[in-house]
Amino acid sequence: MSFDILKKKLKDSSLPQLLVLYGDEEYLKEFYYKKIISNSSSSSSENELVVFDGKNIDAQQLAEAIETIPFFNDKKIVVIKDVVLSADNEAAAYIKSTADALPDYITLIFYLDSVKLNDNKTYEKVLKNITGEKALFVDFKSLTYNELKDWVYRLFKKQGYEIDGKIIEYFLSVCDNSMLSIKNESEKIINYTDNKNISKNLIDKLATKSSDAKIYDLTNAILSKNKDDVFIILNELLTQGVDVHILAASVYNKFYELYLIKSAIDSGISNKDIGKDLSIKNEYALSKTISNSKQVSTLYLKKCIDICHKADYKLKLTQVDNRIILELFIGEILNLSC
Repeated sequence: MSFDILKKKLKDSSLPQLLVLYGDEEYLKEFYYKKIISNSSSSSSENELVVFDGKNIDAQQLAEAIETIPFFNDKKIVVIKDVVLSADNEAAAYIKSTADALPDYITLIFYLDSVKLNDNKTYEKVLKNITGEKALFVDFKSLTYNELKDWVYRLFKKQGYEIDGKIIEYFLSVCDNSMLSIKNESEKIINYTDNKNISKNLIDKLATKSSDAKIYDLTNAILSKNKDDVFIILNELLTQGVDVHILAASVYNKFYELYLIKSAIDSGISNKDIGKDLSIKNEYALSKTISNSKQVSTLYLKKCIDICHKADYKLKLTQVDNRIILELFIGEILNLSC
């Protein structure tokens, strides 16, 4: 709701003087932070924009920044990033004393990056006590899956490119689903092709796959017994710095997911309900996973899960090179009969 209020106030040019920007979606938070600054000031002079590191903020310098009248504009923006709220923090005490009576020319922004307000209710309570009732708290939440799909469509459409729903699903299954990553990958595709119709082949050629997408490819290669692809993908993941324990756990999770899906299909549960029960919102990923589960037996999946459990035990106990254990247990799965 606070996000909708911010958009309305930006449109109406009626921003409150005190804002708190926080939340998990970094791209959206940064985008609106810059928009607030551009809407609140017609000059980029350092006199009109003062940014403080909240971990090392000096109360006197903050007071001077707020109380000094701007020279080149009728507005002045003061930003405090990740403010520390300790009992002896003089800057926090100053903010509390002046929050309800800020000079008319001041817009004071608290920008929370490393501080996760949603996970720290004590911090939130103290911050609300300091900023008072006039502050607008804006939570930049991660977009829902459907919102991401709509956003991807608009990104391409704005540049004159066509992309249909199924290709968007595939694009999201390949990329990291942060908005910044999606925007970077979409811009790369747009910049490197003149083809106005975005296809799966184009995405495969130009997009950088996320670690999750590569782990999915690794599982597919294991299921299809393609040993060359298995060890090429495995080497890529390890070269990228993916931890062996995380990689082993991810392979286990994929096989366990296949087992759950196969059990659900055998019990007569619909594909739609399977996706809902397992929180798989991407229809492309769901379809491919269901298809994979139908190619193998329940006994095979149980054996794969058992091998993964044994490998996890060895990885936790042994002093031997962990990569060797990972390669050996994947090799053992490759030699199983489906």
